[in-house]
Amino acid sequence: TPISNFEAGLNYKDVRDPAVVVSFPVVGMEEEGVNLVAWTTTPWTLPSNLALCVHPTLEYIQILDKKSGKRYVLAKSRVSQLYPQIKSKKFKKETLPDIYTVEKTFVGKDLVGWKYQPLFDFFANEPDSPQYFRVLSDTYVTDDSGTGIVHQ
Repeated sequence: TPISNFEAGLNYKDVRDPAVVVSFPVVGMEEEGVNLVAWTTTPWTLPSNLALCVHPTLEYIQILDKKSGKRYVLAKSRVSQLYPQIKSKKFKKETLPDIYTVEKTFVGKDLVGWKYQPLFDFFANEPDSPQYFRVLSDTYVTDDSGTGIVHQ
């Protein structure tokens, strides 16, 4: 069609996909202020996703961010997702304690069943909602990008 021909002739460009890092407050734990950090390249799915997923054998850490005072849980190997400056050749490792401290370590399967507060409560009153908004595990989760926690 004429419109298809026009669109095919447009100046297509490579663009970066949107990616966001989102923190989800953990609920129902003795310790308050702990947040699970997920990374997604499909931010438009944030309102409809019902779970977070971790790799069962991957190592995760809980850190205390010195600047904000918040606690975050993510894959140990993916801390640079939150603090990209630590990958810089100019970064001085002795300044790391000024940025964050590691408070706890976990294996992914230890996080299974944790509940979290969703960003949106669209599904909060659904009949199956007590099963929503919790951590699951599966081996498809990797630590080659993101935070090691997938929003699904």
